[in-house]
Amino acid sequence: QARSHPSTPTHARAMACKGAIALAFGLFAAASGGLAAAEDVAETCADGSCPAQKARPGQAGVNLMQRAYMQSELGQASDTSGTDYDCDDDGVPDCGKWDYTMSMCNNQLMCGHRYKFPDGTLDQSCRCRRCAASPRTAQGDPKFLSPEDPKVEAPFKALGWGTFKNWADHMDTCAPWVMPRDDASIRNLLAYAREKGYKVRISGAGHSAGGIVTDGRNQQVLVLSLAEYTAPAGEWEFGLRDMPDGSKRATVNAGWTQFQLYEKIRPLGFFVP
Repeated sequence: QARSHPSTPTHARAMACKGAIALAFGLFAAASGGLAAAEDVAETCADGSCPAQKARPGQAGVNLMQRAYMQSELGQASDTSGTDYDCDDDGVPDCGKWDYTMSMCNNQLMCGHRYKFPDGTLDQSCRCRRCAASPRTAQGDPKFLSPEDPKVEAPFKALGWGTFKNWADHMDTCAPWVMPRDDASIRNLLAYAREKGYKVRISGAGHSAGGIVTDGRNQQVLVLSLAEYTAPAGEWEFGLRDMPDGSKRATVNAGWTQFQLYEKIRPLGFFVP
């Protein structure tokens, strides 16, 4: 139950009747016209029988920019039937589901986090990426969008990781994000890009701000990542050498995360300085 606020008793009673909602959010929404009038909301609970809240299954955690809250007039159950969620217009929603394990929308190829007021859940903000590009451009080339699909006959082995966006998710582009798996795949991908006149940009984990990798405006740009790359056996994948001062020096696959590195060095008692 929300506590009454001395300056807005009617508003607080209405919120208490409808379920616990962040007071700051409620006041902001009221100021912007997003809330129903307090008197109208109060009337629905005049007899003391407020409808039970419908908690959505699987909802957990807090996003940095968007907080989940209990369902009420402010946040109804997700409606995934509109064009925001049916990307290929086949009547079946492709988006509208948040993956809490990976902290991203499911189906990254088609879906991205695009908040629209008054979205109440992360699921509701997982909308279609509308990247309508010609198949003759890098952004529309199916060999980059679905390289693992045997029907497209891509000349390289790679994972298509949707389209490039940075870690903070405020730079979200339509440039295909491709992750070749081995040396031969990198060579073949670069040869194919040169043949088609595409520009290849290199990305890490997506922590780069702004348009350092790409801003997505050039439809001939594709982004290459080594996140799925396995180097030839030996020091190029992982090596550990003794140094004159008694320390160790590691040589690591350029696509490795810190987690992968620590899996190797922690059992040996080492940290990254």
